[in-house]
This record gives sequence, structure tokens and C-alpha cells, in this order.
Amino acid sequence: MENLDDYNHIIKKFISHDIATASYIIESLSEKEASMVLQVLPSELTIQIIKNLQISFVATLLENFDDATLNKILPRLEPQILTTLLMHVSKEFRERIKHYISGTLKVQIRELLEYPESSVGRFMTTDFLSFDRNLTAREVISKIRSLSKKRLPASYAYVVDAEKHLIGVINMRDLMIALPNQTLESVMLKNVFSLDSFLDVQDAAKELSKRKYFAAPVVDSENRIMGIIKAERLIKGVQEDSIQDIQRMFGVGRDEKPFSSIFSSMKH
Repeated sequence: MENLDDYNHIIKKFISHDIATASYIIESLSEKEASMVLQVLPSELTIQIIKNLQISFVATLLENFDDATLNKILPRLEPQILTTLLMHVSKEFRERIKHYISGTLKVQIRELLEYPESSVGRFMTTDFLSFDRNLTAREVISKIRSLSKKRLPASYAYVVDAEKHLIGVINMRDLMIALPNQTLESVMLKNVFSLDSFLDVQDAAKELSKRKYFAAPVVDSENRIMGIIKAERLIKGVQEDSIQDIQRMFGVGRDEKPFSSIFSSMKH
């Protein structure tokens, strides 16, 4: 990228007062270019931007980072963000980064992954769209257009606050007819129905069936969005092949919980 310094200058300029614009600039770049920019920015700025990007995009970018950058960034990410990222990256990348995750952070991640076998947390997907409540309709539409090159379109997007608490939902139709400068908070639907990540899947299926919903957001005990659960996923059950891959990689026995033990081989 010939104008790498120009991108860095622009991003540094925006990040202090307009993180949404800085994030949009990153998302408009190719994966290779975005990875290059984030690696040369100061670590604290890269972390700020990562918090405002879609998880699936971040996961792709991280796999292009060099080891020195990963060693600076990963230990400083919030446990919840890092836990979600681990569900998106390849098993080869999980093997590559496990040495950068230790101590308290490792314990926190294990706790976040300790979902009972029949809980919603085991069946949810972390592939969803969420945007900060202060973003405008114009900004979100631009983000979605950029992301559409990398993922399938979605019918809904969830609205969160700075701490990723779920505060609303907006469908694509309402987003498209909103005034360009309206914030998501002003046009979103409030009082969102959600499911606790520890709820039994049978109870979750009943709740979705009763409301005739095809999907619902999954939250933790503090109402932070963790993922979404789809009705078809509850019916079909967990895809055992992907779970067994993680089991084999981290040395999890057949009698252990696959996701809760994702870091069990790193205890020492």
C-alpha cells in the first residue's frame, strides 16, 4: 500500500473524536490493507478500533497479524471479545496464539466458555451484526455495504452501548427509511426479547416457538450480547465435527465439555 502513512494519519486524526469513522475507513479497505494499517498503529489505537469492528472481520484480520503484534494486542483485549474471536478463527490460528494467553485472562475465558451441554450458549452462533447506538443511519448503511462483500446479508442488526449491552434491534427496512442523520438509538426497537446463554435449549425452543421467532439474541448475566440462536440450530443440534476439532486441538477428553475446556491444555 503506497499511501499507508496517509491512512494512518487520517485514522489517528479521527480516532480521538470519531471512532466510527476510523472504523469505517478500516472496513472499507481490503483485508490485507486493513491488517497492515492496524499493525503499524499504536497498540492502544488498534484495540479501540477492534472493539468497533465486526467480530468476523476482526478474526480475519488477526490471522494476518505478525506474532509481535499479536503478543501486544491479544493480552489487552477484553475477555469477552477474545472469547468470541476464538469461535471465529481457524484451529491453526488458535494453536498459534495460545501461548500469548495466560494467567487471569485464560481463567476468564474458560469461565465464559463453561456453558452446560444443553444450554443456549453451546448452540448459539457468534455471526451477527451489532452497532453502537450513537451511529447514524448513514454510517451503519455504509458499514453494512462494506461488510456485504465479506458476509451474507442480515435481516436485523442489534444495537449496543459502549459496554456491548444489548439495548435495541433494528430491521433493515427501518434502517433504510430512517433519516441519514438519525442515530440508531432514535429509530431502534426497544425492549428486545433475548435468551440467557445458560437457558436450557428445550426451554429456548419453546420461547421461540411461542413467539414465532426464527432467531433471538443471546445475552450474559449482565445483558451483554454474546451471539444469536436460530430455531433451526436448536432443532438440528450441535455440529459435532467442529466441536471435535477443538477437542483434539486442545487435548480435551471425550468426557469433558468441549468449549469450556478450549484452554484446558494451557493450564501449565
